[in-house]
Amino acid sequence: MTPRITNWTDLTFASEEEDPDTNKVQYTSFGLIDDNEVFYYGQRSVAKAEILFDNLMDALHPVADDSIFPAWPVSGAEHLKASMSGTLPENLYIKRPTLEFYTMLKEMGIEKQLYHTIAAEA
Repeated sequence: MTPRITNWTDLTFASEEEDPDTNKVQYTSFGLIDDNEVFYYGQRSVAKAEILFDNLMDALHPVADDSIFPAWPVSGAEHLKASMSGTLPENLYIKRPTLEFYTMLKEMGIEKQLYHTIAAEA
């Protein structure tokens, strides 16, 4: 079920892509990671200011985990898997891919590069 969006701050990211020659907005991309760690992504061919939240939610679709998150475990490296239940220690950082790059990589047909980048960094 698509998460309910009532404010721009409900999203993990939102960005506009402008035509470099005219400075007109070509589209707005947006995404979020919900409470179940599902990444949703959407795009509308209008400026952010013109998007209604109902239209935004209609455009959000889940992205398959295997296209952006590396499988566990990454061979050749030793990692500590964080428990998703309970409270995590304060000195622990959960590493995620930079989802703002998803739009650009998707347009180039190389969105799995997020997967490879996070695996290499880990």
